[in-house]
Amino acid sequence: MTKFAVSASILGLAGMAILAGPAAADPPADARPLSQIAQALEKVPGYLFLQELKWDENAGAWTAIYRTVNGMDKHILVHAQTGAISEPAPSGAGEDPKPNGLE
Repeated sequence: MTKFAVSASILGLAGMAILAGPAAADPPADARPLSQIAQALEKVPGYLFLQELKWDENAGAWTAIYRTVNGMDKHILVHAQTGAISEPAPSGAGEDPKPNGLE
């Protein structure tokens, strides 16, 4: 009975790995450590706390969402090698800014 439990758990883990799909790309090898990225964010005027930080392979930068002192969520990009902070590129021109055209 123990062998069956172990086999079932191994099969379950294998199934989860298949469902998870390919791993996301990693930042470049010469990227600054995340501690330095966090320190750069803390110096942004109005910064209150970090909500999300993830590597965006398409932008070639860290995408950060942070809360400002006035309660708004702010989206920015942080360059992996330099730590430079910039606004994300605007979404496609001519797109309806409201999801599904709803008001």
